Amino acid sequence: MSDIRSSIVRVWDANGRVVGAGFLVGARHVITCEHVALRAATGRAGGPPRPGSGPSARPAPASAAPASAAPAPADPSPTEPVATGPVATGPVPADPIRTDPVPTAPVQIDFPFLDVPGPPLRARLRRLGSARLRGLDVMGLVLEEDPPAGAVPARLSMAESPWGRRFRTAGFPTGRDHGEYATGRVRDLVDGDWLQIEAEHRTGARVRQGYSGSPLWNDDLGAATGMVVAADREDRDRIAYAIPAALLVEAWSEVLQARSVPPCPYRGLSAFDEGSAAHFHGREDIVHRLVRRAEEFPVTALVSPSGTGKSSVLAAGVLPAVRANGSWLPLRMRPGRDPIASLSFAVANAMEAHPDAARWTKTPSEVVAALREQSFADLAHQLLQQSGRRRLLLVVDQFEELLTLCRDAAVRDGFIEIVAEAARRGGGAHRPVTVLLALRADREQEAVGRSKALGLLLGSNAVRLDPLNDEALRQALERPAAAHAVAFEPGLVDRILTDLRGRGGALPLLEFLLLLLWEQQEDRTLTWSAYHRLGGVGGALTRYADTMYDHLTGQEARSARRVLLQLVGLAEGSADTRRPLLEREVRPGDWALVQRLADERLLCLDRNEKGEEVAELVHESLAWNWDRLHLWITDADRRLKESDRRADRIGRRFSIGAGAANLLPPPMDAIMVGATFARMGQQMAKAYDVEISWQVLRTAGIAMAEGIAAVAGAMWGGTALLKAVPTMSVWVALLIQPPLVAAIAYSVATTWKYYFHVVCAGGRGPDNAELREFVTIALRGRLHQARTKSPSSTAKWRSAPGPARTPRPDESPRPEDPET
Repeated sequence: MSDIRSSIVRVWDANGRVVGAGFLVGARHVITCEHVALRAATGRAGGPPRPGSGPSARPAPASAAPASAAPAPADPSPTEPVATGPVATGPVPADPIRTDPVPTAPVQIDFPFLDVPGPPLRARLRRLGSARLRGLDVMGLVLEEDPPAGAVPARLSMAESPWGRRFRTAGFPTGRDHGEYATGRVRDLVDGDWLQIEAEHRTGARVRQGYSGSPLWNDDLGAATGMVVAADREDRDRIAYAIPAALLVEAWSEVLQARSVPPCPYRGLSAFDEGSAAHFHGREDIVHRLVRRAEEFPVTALVSPSGTGKSSVLAAGVLPAVRANGSWLPLRMRPGRDPIASLSFAVANAMEAHPDAARWTKTPSEVVAALREQSFADLAHQLLQQSGRRRLLLVVDQFEELLTLCRDAAVRDGFIEIVAEAARRGGGAHRPVTVLLALRADREQEAVGRSKALGLLLGSNAVRLDPLNDEALRQALERPAAAHAVAFEPGLVDRILTDLRGRGGALPLLEFLLLLLWEQQEDRTLTWSAYHRLGGVGGALTRYADTMYDHLTGQEARSARRVLLQLVGLAEGSADTRRPLLEREVRPGDWALVQRLADERLLCLDRNEKGEEVAELVHESLAWNWDRLHLWITDADRRLKESDRRADRIGRRFSIGAGAANLLPPPMDAIMVGATFARMGQQMAKAYDVEISWQVLRTAGIAMAEGIAAVAGAMWGGTALLKAVPTMSVWVALLIQPPLVAAIAYSVATTWKYYFHVVCAGGRGPDNAELREFVTIALRGRLHQARTKSPSSTAKWRSAPGPARTPRPDESPRPEDPET
């Protein structure tokens, strides 16, 4: 595979001055900027027509200048990106064609970064491109003899979604004829044909004058994604510009087509979405069935194990189909921690595209307020009127998050009621709302047991997603590649299909393998050698992730382990569940590692309904298919379960102490109960082997007290007044206050357990606002139970986890569960 060192060239003028760079792209072919080539050949700068003279010649920012090394001509135009000359006036042809002759004098180039650079070589200039592209600052150089040994032509990758990708490049600024390296990140296209690139750090080398013609190199892809063309004159913003690879390939297609890598049609560990629907194959039958059910039934649940492609079926199959119908208003969401907020966010996103929609439907907070005052069916009726559609399709992906992430039973029940309401309205073409949800099969029984309404919904509306057969898998492999004129070597598809047999939920592994094969393709062919090198279906992910991890420093490796453990559930039945992570939840300095893991395509970054950046494992299969991470999870799970058992014993012991303190007269009873809860926190910290300062313990205790007071402050005050009456004190202490004290003890114990569980799992620990929320939910749920159960059963401390599972770090234990 080519490398930047083996392909980059240094371009000289006739006076022996370095004027810029280029890079080898064929046996004797070099590509560079036109202004570099003309300066090397004639001693003066040249380039495309002035800005505005054609669709591909764009005005640069006032501070942008050619990134070539030689001094610019006197009095350059402040908006000239790469050229000098008289200002164009009057009408300009739509497609100007360069008619000025190309200099015949050869230029000299060499390969400065090779171990044995060899002598300078002569090259002739060749103007490139169709008429539409003659305004592009690109020039070809054809060598008169073969390049030295070790020189390898660069590949060009036309990868999509460039935002955030790291690059490195090399250039020859004034006084640095031996060259220097610079790194940074790609942003996006500016005015359609230049990529904006930025230095990643405020110090160190940046792309500047002397880098024109250099490849924009992506180490992950092993290819150039563009060519540097201009740099900001000001050092303040550290911004430069590059011509994307796709335009370079179009400009010199006879040479670059064979060396180019088209945009990858495979999704790696990510699900297919509407933007990649054209490459989604093999699931046509189930997509047709689900669309037909949406027409006829109010609720459909797509149920299958993880890794079978439920999300892709919904996003890349069903949604494009119903959108093309024209009569549906589709909403897509995941429940997350607050399904009502997620639903409101989905409504706002969908309505932004409709100019006639009322303002309040475009604001998530106002949609939430509307849902408090009316049913979702009434809201849906208004949305349909505003959008001009007949029916609303609510697609709820990863429905299991309702069980694993949503802690508030009231919020969860409210969302379930929205789904149940749609079911009660029955089928038929005049039904305004249809719900289509996706649920992991291993969570189905938990869902049925958690809610009677869910049990009724899932029991009669479940559709099973069968594994792909060999023919469908073959289509999923071959058709996306064929669309880009890329082929598999003979027999490779058959081998992949053989290796897939017997592997349940292996579609993410297959797509990840195909992504890596695509990046290592040779001459538009996916090869056997790359398949073996990557480790095949079963080994590609582990080898890739291990290679990434092995390149981390000691501190980075510790941060990576801590972050990755925070991104999964660490209890039985939950270790393969993704857990969204916010920056404020990680320890100081760890978020930089999160961003790096996202660059390595192991995590994905998004924003939640509050606009906060959220990190997630790119797919839950990573948790059990990356051997190293699976071992970490197993070890952490074992240690946390033992700490949980110790915490349960501490909770029971201190709950008895709180009950004894309750027998004291006011205000000593409240003081001693509070002191008991503080000591409970100290003991639980030891159970989880977490060091905690008294200050942190105190502020956390105050936050919990505020949450308790918000729910039960009036109740405690009333009982305290009764307790002050001599004839009532004993009866209040023995009969009236115990259920309240028991509920408070439960909520405090579960909140301390939650706090230290999160810290022990690697997190920073919940902030005070989250502690107040958690203890409030726990106490509200416990008091609700007290009204529906006998006093004796309510007062009893329950530490047993739910059936066949213990709480996850982010729900430990679930405060509203009666059996937690």
